[in-house]
Amino acid sequence: MTKRVTAFLAAIGTAFLLTAYAQRLRSPQQLAVYDADGKKVGVVTGAEHVYGAFLPAVPFKVDQVPLFLQVFRDGFVGQSVVAWESTDCSGTPFLTVGAPGDFRPPSALPLVGVGLPGNTVYVEDGPPRTINVRSYSTFPLQGPPPWPPHRCVLPGITPWTRVSVPARPLIDMNTEFRPPFTVR
Repeated sequence: MTKRVTAFLAAIGTAFLLTAYAQRLRSPQQLAVYDADGKKVGVVTGAEHVYGAFLPAVPFKVDQVPLFLQVFRDGFVGQSVVAWESTDCSGTPFLTVGAPGDFRPPSALPLVGVGLPGNTVYVEDGPPRTINVRSYSTFPLQGPPPWPPHRCVLPGITPWTRVSVPARPLIDMNTEFRPPFTVR
């Protein structure tokens, strides 16, 4: 009899604890990214582990171009680096695909990158070719030292040789949204 009472009380205690924890943990109906003014940037459809953090992925459509951007606290990033053949991030922008000989699987979505000026989204606009990258726009990283969102950086004394596609600007996201961004 004592074993039955003990088992019964243990079962009730376990059920009580599970109920208490279940009330605290709830799956949200939908996560979304918001800017500093509380304006909804978009619905989170996924996340990728990049630079030691999970970055939310948000879909957009700009001038009939479908794209996904990942959202840092201070800006956006696409799947490519925005680069230039000049040493000051001027002239024709390019989206880097990789080193010569790298394989890039075909995608149903266009290649996009985000860079200067501001948080400008660039989309591929021509066939790939090999270029010498002499400057590029950084990602909006945080950490020592704090990097401002998108700055022009030189790759060093020797330029990088990369297969790249010419790009055209679609929109500066700073005209629509104001960092910092949060998920809720």
